[in-house]
Amino acid sequence: MQLPSGSFSWPVAAALVSMVASPGAAQVVRLVTPNATISEEFSSIRGIRELRDGRILVSDYLDQRVVLVDFERQTVTQRVSKGGGPTEARLPTRLIPARGDSTLLVDLGNNRLLLLDGSGRPIRTIAAVRPGVLGVRGLDPSGALYFAVPGWSEGGNALPSRFRPGGSLEPGDRRHLPGCGGSRRTDAIRHQGAVPNPADRTAFVRRFLTQSPTSGKGENGGMGFSPIPNEAEIVQMTHGTQFAERHPMFNAGDVLLAPGGKLWVGRPAAEGQPAPYDVFDAGGRRVTTVELKPGRRVMAVGTRGVYAVAESEVGIQVLERYPVPQ
Repeated sequence: MQLPSGSFSWPVAAALVSMVASPGAAQVVRLVTPNATISEEFSSIRGIRELRDGRILVSDYLDQRVVLVDFERQTVTQRVSKGGGPTEARLPTRLIPARGDSTLLVDLGNNRLLLLDGSGRPIRTIAAVRPGVLGVRGLDPSGALYFAVPGWSEGGNALPSRFRPGGSLEPGDRRHLPGCGGSRRTDAIRHQGAVPNPADRTAFVRRFLTQSPTSGKGENGGMGFSPIPNEAEIVQMTHGTQFAERHPMFNAGDVLLAPGGKLWVGRPAAEGQPAPYDVFDAGGRRVTTVELKPGRRVMAVGTRGVYAVAESEVGIQVLERYPVPQ
């Protein structure tokens, strides 16, 4: 089965942005005011997929659902619920564009993909388990799926990272992007290129043990709901965790494909500072730096808008849409 991704176009966006130009440097665009928001609360948004009519699909990892959001009508409609049935998902993550308005949902908890139609309804399941690789990361125009190859799987034998459904496994490009890392080590992001300090490491472990669905601890542990860890457990795990020697220059999870062959690369922001994203054209040239207000993270860039998540101090997430910078 071939699932080519759709093509993008680049419309004229509204001008709710503040621009600052400096000689010899990329233009800085500040996204100040969203042109649309929605009051629905989310717990952990992992994927956003813009459809051609301006509606978006949103996957929530902790709430274990996929919803269809209409900013114009201010409606939220559930499309995928929690479970292991053919129209359900557990721990849904990426929403990968396929042909037309169809979408591939990475159903992490069920080790498979769900093919969604143009309105987000599941119509087919696809096996996604491949030895020695992690989850699906993308889909190319020929219909081939791209998998991540973890550092611990690398060695003398080349591992497949490209798969054609119903076809063959193929070796992929095994080069690493800066910031992605090449070994099984933990990166606790603070400042780009900085050396992690003990507080960074402890904070990372505490966040994992108290918030991650794979930790096996606390209400969201997902593996038996063991008691919330105490400080002694956190310290013990911190001492037993290997950390990278330096923080990455950027987080691989903040690299976003945008229409027109552009690439948005998010950089770590200092506490209370704007979140910066460098925008590169198809030739690899940085053309713009986009800044959002503190506490925001861009989840997707489409033809209708830039989709960001704003998170409160208690972890509640809401969606904001901004005009696409020119």
